[in-house]
Amino acid sequence: MDHQQLVDIFITGQEVTVPVEEVSRFYQCLIRTLDAMGNAVVSKPANPLALAYMLHKIAREYILRRTNYADAEQALRVSLRILAYLAADDAEIQAESYRLLAILFTLHRRFDNAQLCDAKAVALAMGLELSDDAFRKNQ
Repeated sequence: MDHQQLVDIFITGQEVTVPVEEVSRFYQCLIRTLDAMGNAVVSKPANPLALAYMLHKIAREYILRRTNYADAEQALRVSLRILAYLAADDAEIQAESYRLLAILFTLHRRFDNAQLCDAKAVALAMGLELSDDAFRKNQ
């Protein structure tokens, strides 16, 4: 199965059918493709905001199942990149994404990054401004 071709079709907003046993590989290809787009991920896909929410859900499922941590981290980073541009007012989903990243960083013993993500999550939840300078240095 050509996952990249399916991903390319999916990104344009068309429906694709993926067999259940191939879903994980499809998601992996999707996450990597979207991440490789850089900031173009905000405008190139047909519905980037829907993709951001979907990536968030995928990452949460991976974390809850304790699998695919690298894909979960990458999905959250892409999701946050999109949300920062297109849903800056949705602090709740952004805060949850940072909490999930903090969990991942803690599992990987990246405690400084985990602490920064926790601080960002709390700031977002409380409606506070938090300087991104320290956060960007540690990403």
